[in-house]
Amino acid sequence: MQKITLYISSRSNTKSVGLEKTIKLSDLRTKLRDALEKETFLGEDIIEIIIHENNFDADGSQDAYQVSLTKMDKCNIVVILYNGDSGWNAASTGNGICHDEYLKAVDEFSQMMHVINVSEVFPKSKSLAGENEKDLNFQAAVTKNGFSWAENITALTVDELYKKTISQIKSLIISDLEKAFKTQKYHVKKSTVYGATLQFAQLTYAERADRIMQKLKEKAPVLFPEIILNMDAVPDNMSVSNARAYIGRPFLDELSIIKGKKEEIGVIHIIAVYGTVTELQVKNLVGFPDLAVNKTTFGFYLWDTTNHIQMFFLQKCINTDAVGQHVNYLEQWLKTSGERANIMNRAKARFSILTAINLSKQLLTI
Repeated sequence: MQKITLYISSRSNTKSVGLEKTIKLSDLRTKLRDALEKETFLGEDIIEIIIHENNFDADGSQDAYQVSLTKMDKCNIVVILYNGDSGWNAASTGNGICHDEYLKAVDEFSQMMHVINVSEVFPKSKSLAGENEKDLNFQAAVTKNGFSWAENITALTVDELYKKTISQIKSLIISDLEKAFKTQKYHVKKSTVYGATLQFAQLTYAERADRIMQKLKEKAPVLFPEIILNMDAVPDNMSVSNARAYIGRPFLDELSIIKGKKEEIGVIHIIAVYGTVTELQVKNLVGFPDLAVNKTTFGFYLWDTTNHIQMFFLQKCINTDAVGQHVNYLEQWLKTSGERANIMNRAKARFSILTAINLSKQLLTI
């Protein structure tokens, strides 16, 4: 049976305070490994814990810092025991190891990574000036990505600390397994043409676009309540010109879109595509050279860095459930990427540009 591999990241030598005896974070990691690896399912060992204490020796080709990040690649779930300490780095510049492990977890395990705040039991030790700057950068990264909801551990005894942390990690594993089953069910559902997917495949372009738009207008506005949104649907693959014609170049209509709106931020475009989308296709839609395009779980996020046009492309919206699922992916991406504030500022800048264009048009008509 293939085991669930869980990577636990934390400082090692930080000592506890307020317990009946002093332990290190490395002691907590080892206890967590020993307890969790005893768990079985139908008589089978199901969990493997990866920690620095697991013979984490580097060979001649990699140092321990590089080995840590390499080991993480092979894991399913990442748990960060966070106390604000960025960790060591053999290099004089760059992030601490805990910071880089955290960033890797956010980028590659965003739906299967968790932060447990242990700073009350393991407060950050005093650092040298250069190390303190690294710690502040680490803390800022965690705050930026919205992990104020991280689980918090408090304890008065070592036994209480162990029990609480093990209990929380077990709950997180169960939650992640539920998400994994749900995701697998969703992808299996998308891979077979039955039910709603079959019905969608049999619709005309106009009917399909209408169904997609109904769901999009129901789900998407709550993600950006203060921003003017323009929502569109492409009823086939983005490569099909007749389907692409349903949206044209929607950013060219923004001057009329903002008229009569009470909001003074935007426009942001959310485009649900029935089929597939490529990075080149979304760039060609805008046609400007200076574009930033991010590939995401839902599809693509495009930002024109000069004019602040912003577009979200939700791909493979093959039925109304898929539309809702991709809106959920978009919401999760906004939480974990740290981009929400930047998106808001870009939308403000875009509205200012559109307002200036409208004003210049008015002056020309005088």
